[in-house]
Amino acid sequence: MSLALSLDFQYTTSIEKLWTAITDSSKLAKWVVNIHNGQAMDNDFEPVVGHRFQFRTQPSEYWDGIINGEVLIVDAPNRVSYTWASGGEK
Repeated sequence: MSLALSLDFQYTTSIEKLWTAITDSSKLAKWVVNIHNGQAMDNDFEPVVGHRFQFRTQPSEYWDGIINGEVLIVDAPNRVSYTWASGGEK
């Protein structure tokens, strides 16, 4: 079974600033945070189709702290799509 989530947001900023915010790994880290401690998640994201990346945070007793992903679509600055999965539940 496969689940899909599609998010559609509207922001009041330039498309260039938004594109940078969601594709630059250091800025993206501020958007993706550990919900338990609010800490930004380190990552090695690159907006390149086929690039496999990880978001990393402090593990807990129930989770290894890693989210794996792969970039599927890059149409700068209009669209970016990637997988997002965590298989490290303990």
